[in-house]
Amino acid sequence: MGALRRVLCRALCRAPCSVLTRKQRGALRRALCRAPSERSLYVERFVERFVECLYSARIKSISGNGGNSGGNESASSTRPPLLTELNYASWKGKMESCICQIHDRAWMAIEDGYTSPMMTFTGGGEDVLKPKGCDGSILLDNSGSIQSEKDAGPNTNSTRGFNVVDNIKTAVENSCPAVVSCADILALAAEASVSLSGGPSWNVLLGRRDSLSANQGGANTSIPSPFEGLSNITSKFSAVGLNITDLVALSGAHTFGRAQCRLFSNRLYNFGGTNNPDPTLNTSYSTSLQQICPQNGSGFSVANLDPTTPDGFDNNYFSNLQNNQGLLQSDQELFSTTGAATVSIVNSFASSQAAFFQSFAQSMINMGNISPLTGSSGQIRSDCKKVNGS
Repeated sequence: MGALRRVLCRALCRAPCSVLTRKQRGALRRALCRAPSERSLYVERFVERFVECLYSARIKSISGNGGNSGGNESASSTRPPLLTELNYASWKGKMESCICQIHDRAWMAIEDGYTSPMMTFTGGGEDVLKPKGCDGSILLDNSGSIQSEKDAGPNTNSTRGFNVVDNIKTAVENSCPAVVSCADILALAAEASVSLSGGPSWNVLLGRRDSLSANQGGANTSIPSPFEGLSNITSKFSAVGLNITDLVALSGAHTFGRAQCRLFSNRLYNFGGTNNPDPTLNTSYSTSLQQICPQNGSGFSVANLDPTTPDGFDNNYFSNLQNNQGLLQSDQELFSTTGAATVSIVNSFASSQAAFFQSFAQSMINMGNISPLTGSSGQIRSDCKKVNGS
């Protein structure tokens, strides 16, 4: 629990607005590492300031109506108007508990060996490439007129971790009902999972609301296929405002996770009708994969997306591509497509984990801001699996 507390303290002090000074962040970090009974009244002001920052970000940041009001204002002068209508002391305690529950549940999921909530987005977040964006629609089950995105071709037998998100939502609703959306939980859980697995951390902008419907058709047409060529994938990213660097950085989420044989076995035996393996696949790596995926097998056995460090978040994914050890065709094409702009980015990330981490964090922010529902649009679901009242 000591390790969890340290991680949690680091995460909580990254306020999602820029009004906290470096000195204040340091004080907040130290404060949150203490038990509540050990906090002084002075320290409580920093905790209060953080919660106000979080709430302000929730209603302002993602819609673009906020802004840095400077670091010299008093806490009360920057408190969002809605907060004055609530019992602030009670709300503050509940919100702190909410954040702790999210990170605690993410940590428990990793310790218990569950699929990371990060991987609920097929391979690092591609599900939000559908036109509706980051709205929690992938969490909806089949119901009435709703055709679940879980059953979309790219997601079938691929996306997992829904039980982890459901557990987080239950814990959050018990502490502060109708405050934190399922879409925000996905964004927060993704950040927690990556950082707790050794990867970067980033400020998660909050304020998304949940969709009232699913978009299975959009998921089928917009999520990149593992068999797809680089030009098509690039076009799909571009259609939602993501560039080449975003594409390569987000593909780096395949530094952990697994893929079923059916998604890459075409590369092992009869690639492109040649009766030979994919020429961009390392020979010894191909042989080892053939042991996992026999030619007439079921197709449901799994192989690590990263054969070197499969359970840690690092830049080995890019070194693997340089060695022709990309598991999926769509991965290897980032490096093996002659003249592609992605090649130099792969080389950069392979040589500098810091560069990869920085770009990945920014790309996750960019992706999380694709067509969010805000204001009165959508709703905050009480159960991520279904629309309220259904």
